[in-house]
Amino acid sequence: MRSNGRAVEVRAGYRLHLGFYRFYDHPYVYGSIGISIEEPYISVFIRSGQGLRIKCKTKLCEGLVETVAKLLKVNDVDIDVDGFIKHHVGLGSRTRVLLTTYSALTHYLGVEFSPAHIANLLGRKISGVGIYSFLYGNLVVDSGLKVGDESLSYPRLLHLYEVPEDWYLIVVLPEGLSGLSEEEEVGIIKEVDVFPKQEALYKEFVGLLTSLSLKDFNNFTKALSKIQQLTGEYFSKYQGGIFAHDLNDDLAKHLEREGARGVGQSSWGPTIYGFVDNYVKALSVRTSLLSYAEKRGLEIRCWVTNASKFGHQVFIHKVS
Repeated sequence: MRSNGRAVEVRAGYRLHLGFYRFYDHPYVYGSIGISIEEPYISVFIRSGQGLRIKCKTKLCEGLVETVAKLLKVNDVDIDVDGFIKHHVGLGSRTRVLLTTYSALTHYLGVEFSPAHIANLLGRKISGVGIYSFLYGNLVVDSGLKVGDESLSYPRLLHLYEVPEDWYLIVVLPEGLSGLSEEEEVGIIKEVDVFPKQEALYKEFVGLLTSLSLKDFNNFTKALSKIQQLTGEYFSKYQGGIFAHDLNDDLAKHLEREGARGVGQSSWGPTIYGFVDNYVKALSVRTSLLSYAEKRGLEIRCWVTNASKFGHQVFIHKVS
């Protein structure tokens, strides 16, 4: 079914992967925590066209958009992807491009959003935070997977928590660095081991969710810092330390010196982040970090953002 006389735009902020609360605790493996953010973001704009035309800043992005169009058997549309597009930097760009495009096309065509289509597009996923942060925004916790259960192509949503509006994140991306691709990650993730500090990880996880429910910034960020430390320890044999790059470690320490809390690395990096509990402080930390980077001759991108309450938003535009 073709939508006449209108265009559809879907805008979605990226997500930060805040770490794992479980690695291997038979019969379950993994269990992720993530948060949807307002900045940076991508948008997908769809309108009627002649043939299938895709405009995007990277070849990988174009290929992902084409995959969605083929799945939905879409022709005669123009698809423009705008906003921030950068891959393998810890923001979950592949999932965001696929889901944002899929949402835009289903709204344009007037068809339902299908969980089966999501599984088809994304394949088997160890972490579900990219999916649920897109669908629901806020802070999400997924269930992880069950050993031997191939019916779960991706983890289920376990918890969804609102993040106070006066809590801000500073999101930092050093230029010229990259994290692991999904293909590189597969071999590592398959080799899941029992974590000697699993009990400590569970303790911090309970503390994290309790303090978030009570809007207790100090204890929330303390618990998050410890979860990030323990997650980094687990993966240190693959990334060489708590952080994937020495520069990440250096920038994280500067964030902490300037007052950011709950500082950590998103996924395999190089994106790092920290929380502050008011906007003025957030701007001050950002200014200090940019000045520090300039003095060291570093190129970084830095955003001050809230957690996204929606994950994604749909806009309908009239066209003549």
